[in-house]
Amino acid sequence: MSVLDFLNQYPPSLSQELGFTLKHWTGYIPTPLVARRDNVLKTLGWRIQKMISADEYMQRQLCYRTGHLFLLAGDDESARVMQEHDVDPKSKHGIPHFMVGYCDRCYTDNTVLLKCRTCPMITLCPGCQSQGDVTKGEAQQCEGHEYLSIPSDEWHDLAVGKVNREGQTFEECLQTLQERYPVTE
Repeated sequence: MSVLDFLNQYPPSLSQELGFTLKHWTGYIPTPLVARRDNVLKTLGWRIQKMISADEYMQRQLCYRTGHLFLLAGDDESARVMQEHDVDPKSKHGIPHFMVGYCDRCYTDNTVLLKCRTCPMITLCPGCQSQGDVTKGEAQQCEGHEYLSIPSDEWHDLAVGKVNREGQTFEECLQTLQERYPVTE
């Protein structure tokens, strides 16, 4: 998405507050969905390649955004792997604790988090998502959208160090993803 595509999802007052004037919007044409998808796929290949060669700290930094891109590409399973990378493994037998992620409304990090599949920058806890006034508040653009639950119910059953049903480690999963999303020019 372009910046204007993104801002177009919000009330006009937000773009005005950020300094975007009518002059910026005059030539605006929404980016076609095919172009958006091509951009997502290009970025995914590059990010996966970067993660493979990165240390654990850099991988963690890249996971969060890469999870957003997987959601936009419609790959829920890979998005979960990236987002679950932020869940403290010590919380496997209880309430998930996110080391980086949190609810965008109440800022809790000890809960299951729900990522909007359409607006992946939005993350809510079940309480905030179900309150109903989300449609009038910070996540009004998510009205009627579906959410992806992070972590999955299966996460609790996975052995520590394994990231999916296939029993792969994070590094093995990255190798598989690199084959599925190669770097393109």
